[in-house]
Amino acid sequence: KGEEEKEIIKILKKIFDTGALSPEVKAQAIDSFAAQSIDEQYHESFNLLIPQLEPIVDSEIALALASYFLDRMVIDQAQKFAQTALKLEENNNEGLLLLASIYYSKENYQKGLELAELALALYPASPMCYVIVAKGHRYLGNLALAEVQILAGLDFALAGSNQYRMLHQEGSLIYLELGRDNEAKKWMDKAQ
Repeated sequence: KGEEEKEIIKILKKIFDTGALSPEVKAQAIDSFAAQSIDEQYHESFNLLIPQLEPIVDSEIALALASYFLDRMVIDQAQKFAQTALKLEENNNEGLLLLASIYYSKENYQKGLELAELALALYPASPMCYVIVAKGHRYLGNLALAEVQILAGLDFALAGSNQYRMLHQEGSLIYLELGRDNEAKKWMDKAQ
């Protein structure tokens, strides 16, 4: 397994060293790497590669790294790369939502909600904005406002899409907190 990990890291390094590849391809390589469920040593090797990628000059790469670290709950690194992405591309939807999620994970719900609401104001047709805004309202106990956001977000989500599923998962949590267990179950069933 150790040889396989070394080979994957070598391939990832080659991808980043190749100037001909677009930032989108490089970001997809990080996403693919992050999707692997390989042991901690694998992640340690990747972490050693990251300083060689800096300075990060493309927001997509910064966002992929922020997402990677948020998934692993390495919050300081996730925040660093999310902020880098927003410096490179101000008001980037994914960057704002990632940073909002990072603040939620730090239990700074008000700051997270402010960022999520900014993203929603800039991208009113983005279903994920509604999910993250609703989550902030739920964390702050504003369940009626959270419900309004989820219902509004459904207008923009395609049935069966990941956003549709996430809206229904969040809706289920809201209805559970509202004590409406039957509705919560219906929403969770639709999320499946």
